[in-house]
Amino acid sequence: MTSPRWTAVTLLPAQGRLAEPPAPPRRTVPVPAPLPAPLAPPPAAGADGPVYARMVADWRAAGRTVPGEPDREWEQLLRPRTAWRGPRR
Repeated sequence: MTSPRWTAVTLLPAQGRLAEPPAPPRRTVPVPAPLPAPLAPPPAAGADGPVYARMVADWRAAGRTVPGEPDREWEQLLRPRTAWRGPRR
């Protein structure tokens, strides 16, 4: 009889059991550094300093836009028009 062309190969280790899988690499999670304490307490709501109050008064007197207040020019530009004119002929 002739020898077999293929030989059986076992996938099990010599001990007869599966090998232990390698342990997964340990991952570390970065922890953010604690925030520094504020230097001064935040101002109370609506307690703008005198410099800001003077600047707002100067801007209003000059007709400028004041941060935190509605802008009349933009409101006028964005207001929907009731009727549009057609092209000039």
